[in-house]
Amino acid sequence: MRNKLMAENADGLIAVWDGGSRGTLNMLDTALQLGLRIFLLRTDLALFWEAPASGVREEAWEFAEERAAIMEFAGDLDTQQAELQAGLEARQRYAPPTINGDEK
Repeated sequence: MRNKLMAENADGLIAVWDGGSRGTLNMLDTALQLGLRIFLLRTDLALFWEAPASGVREEAWEFAEERAAIMEFAGDLDTQQAELQAGLEARQRYAPPTINGDEK
């Protein structure tokens, strides 16, 4: 239940997993089901793995990456500032619909 709530309110997941924790495995499964972008470091295998976002989240990531590149290329912002601004714009653009200010 907690993992689902966290995943529903996230844009991506960064996980460090020893290959044994059932809680982390559940969070990874939940994140995959919801289409989150995942960065995983497996400490037991010395392995790094990345899963791209899917669905609406994929659109939001693509929008943010393209927008940041445009802002940086235009010379308006440095890389970090451009990525932060683009992320905020993507959150506004792809935010879930709300009812009376509360997320569905």
